[in-house]
Amino acid sequence: MLYKLEIFKFYNLKYIFMRLFIGINIPENIKKKILEIQEKLKDADIKLVEPENLHICLKFLGEVDENQIENIKKSIDNVCNNYKSFEIRLNKLNFFPNENFIRVVFIELENPWIIKSMMELLDTELNKYGFEKEKRDYIPHITLGRVKNIKNKENFLKITKNIKINEIININEIKLFSSKLTQKGPIYSIIYSKKLL
Repeated sequence: MLYKLEIFKFYNLKYIFMRLFIGINIPENIKKKILEIQEKLKDADIKLVEPENLHICLKFLGEVDENQIENIKKSIDNVCNNYKSFEIRLNKLNFFPNENFIRVVFIELENPWIIKSMMELLDTELNKYGFEKEKRDYIPHITLGRVKNIKNKENFLKITKNIKINEIININEIKLFSSKLTQKGPIYSIIYSKKLL
């Protein structure tokens, strides 16, 4: 009888999943500069990232059981306790997967090795709690938009290559975001923040 009761309890547990990612927020003054850059890309059929959603993604977690949130927080804490605040310069525009087949337009970061090392440590910490390590090569970046179609590719490349970016971001905090998908686009909410040393 006890065995049947345990099975009943198991199948009646309510699991709540949240779409999560870990990242670095972009300061408001830099978002305004990025918005000016986005305005120059409107000749292409491109879905631009809303200014409030601009960020540097460290780790996309996907749909996660909310019971894992405390473990994610511990992982973020361990990373933040190993790094002091630092500055990073925005470099130039680039494309995923490449210039010949443009699907994503993004801003490169100059000398991104610190952010790469943060991501690798974060990957290691999260793996302790069952999260799969990243298999793809991690390229720190800020996504500007996702391209649907480019009418005049030659002109588009000329415009993007002439865009100069000379902005510096102070990296002093890592955040855990939830992402709610809607018809108008994703809505991000901050679940947890942790300052670097």
